[in-house]
Amino acid sequence: MRHTNTRTPAQPLLDERDRLQSELEALQTKIRGLEYAIELITDEARKQESPAAPKGRDRGITETIRSLLRDAGSSGLSPQMAVELAAARGQPLNPTSVSSLLSRMKRDGQVAYRRKRYVLTEDA
Repeated sequence: MRHTNTRTPAQPLLDERDRLQSELEALQTKIRGLEYAIELITDEARKQESPAAPKGRDRGITETIRSLLRDAGSSGLSPQMAVELAAARGQPLNPTSVSSLLSRMKRDGQVAYRRKRYVLTEDA
């Protein structure tokens, strides 16, 4: 049985191509890892940009709710009432957003919850 190790003239080129292909795959994996890290860092930076301050549209919703609560006085408002009154003013609001905002305002001491309605606190 005769064993020959035959190498074609193209074999060195094929070997180099395979080596470069492996390097390329390794670099692509590194790039994907870097892109993932960049995405995480960017998302985290966005979250930390002033988490306590309401942004753009949120500020408008907050001011609308404050105005409605001031107008309601001591009788207060339910979230549904706030949505309906805002709609009557031409300011449609998302009921879920209103409920969340009122809960946050309660937690922050800006409103109180009495008899199933929210009222502005004296400090707010």
